[in-house]
Amino acid sequence: GQAIRNANDGVSAINISDQAMAEIGNSLARLGELAEQSSTGTMSAIQRGAVQSEFAQLVSEIDRIAATTTFNGAQLLSSGSNINFQVGLTNSANARITLTKITATSSELGLSGTQVNTQANALTALGKVSTAIATVAANRGQLGATQSRLQISIANLRTLRENYSAAESRIRDVDVAEETTRLASATILQ
Repeated sequence: GQAIRNANDGVSAINISDQAMAEIGNSLARLGELAEQSSTGTMSAIQRGAVQSEFAQLVSEIDRIAATTTFNGAQLLSSGSNINFQVGLTNSANARITLTKITATSSELGLSGTQVNTQANALTALGKVSTAIATVAANRGQLGATQSRLQISIANLRTLRENYSAAESRIRDVDVAEETTRLASATILQ
């Protein structure tokens, strides 16, 4: 039962991570729009300054989301480490499922210091944002794979719990009809 609860906690942590990664993905999409907007030759320096301001704010928001995404005190998207979910009765690697560390800060995504204040910088930013979007997509795929594994583990653990309960019942429970027959037979023989 505890292993099932542990695995369900893992699914919950992954859901929180995935939703945060989705919001980071939305921010990255907007960053891509801003970089594309600033990369055109018809923008003035004042317009690029306004675009740069929004760009910097969105990069800061990515860092805020990464820093505040936690589950029960565990950092999920920044400066965290691998999280092991105990889903078995032993102290072996087969009794644990590991959620590999995912870091989604702006520096980890290659966006730290990126600017769109000139046309050349904006063109460079387009490539960095594209790479960051691919990284987020890969990380979300990793989360999905781990979540799938945990859900399969939960189904298996439920089956095991039912089978253990049935086996214990067969061992402990008495067949009343059979024992009544034996008692009657022993009484007659006596």
